[in-house]
Amino acid sequence: MKKLLKFIMYAILAFFAFIILMAIFSDTSGSAKQPEKSDATFDQVNNEVGCTSKYSEDKKEDIFRTEYEGKQFLWEGIVSSSNNGTVQMKMKRGTLVSDIDIELKNKKDGYDLQENMIVKFSFIMNRAGGCFLPFAGKKAELVRNM
Repeated sequence: MKKLLKFIMYAILAFFAFIILMAIFSDTSGSAKQPEKSDATFDQVNNEVGCTSKYSEDKKEDIFRTEYEGKQFLWEGIVSSSNNGTVQMKMKRGTLVSDIDIELKNKKDGYDLQENMIVKFSFIMNRAGGCFLPFAGKKAELVRNM
């Protein structure tokens, strides 16, 4: 019986020692890993994985997943509409529909945006666009009104 109690006591001590070591050596800063930045322009992304791409659907998906998804972009575009923290942007003046829909990190940032306003914004790419659906980004931040 004494051996069993001694074993349980050592097991409990080992468990608490493990917890303490994990707390010491784990990252407790609370800072999330910053996404990798991409210098690719809208035209480059669109030519590789969007409507103007000549690649097969499978290849476009692979390229998007490895080169663009989850990466941070800095693009300038024209506001099509802004509603409840989502901004639809045209990347070229002649575009009839939006080229990218971005979800703002802070919904209030879109309150004063006006149709046809040129803005620069930073965002994380999370969906490839095509001929019918726009690209999509999240955690967007307005960098500058033009």
